[in-house]
Amino acid sequence: QVESVADDFGSSDQKSFLDAQVPAVQFFSGVHLDYHRPSDTADKIDAAGMVKVAAIVREAVEYLAGREQPMTAQFAGKQAAQQARPRGGSGRRVSFGSVPDFAFSGPGVRITGTTPGSAAEKAGLKKGDVIISLAGKEVKTLRDLSTVLRALNPGDEIDVRWLREGRELQAKTTVSAR
Repeated sequence: QVESVADDFGSSDQKSFLDAQVPAVQFFSGVHLDYHRPSDTADKIDAAGMVKVAAIVREAVEYLAGREQPMTAQFAGKQAAQQARPRGGSGRRVSFGSVPDFAFSGPGVRITGTTPGSAAEKAGLKKGDVIISLAGKEVKTLRDLSTVLRALNPGDEIDVRWLREGRELQAKTTVSAR
């Protein structure tokens, strides 16, 4: 199964290509609890997912190589891309501990799980929940969630609101240092 993620989060390996207006694609087999953390070690590589990604890439390359007409791309423009990406002087200082579902297109941020012992787990969030508000700020996209987290400090107590099976739930939790 292939899921397309329409949003460019502007912070991964393809960023330098997109900034230079060179078309880029990121293939990805999914997240796990240690994704993008120091504990993300080689034993967590999804070998079956890599095989699926390789098959998709091969099919795409064969298709592109066999085209008579060159592929073209349209870019929104550098100014639009820069406006779409929040720029701050500092990164996130806190960890919330939700594992996002990158294929979900909102509104809100659906999660695939929580990190054990995290603020998200302590609040009661579970796989499939959709975060709609954090620290009093509406969350429509993963970018919104990231922006809110960048404004927080370790030890901040925050409200979190989410949807579970059509019901809105709410809790207070405390974010920790990242």
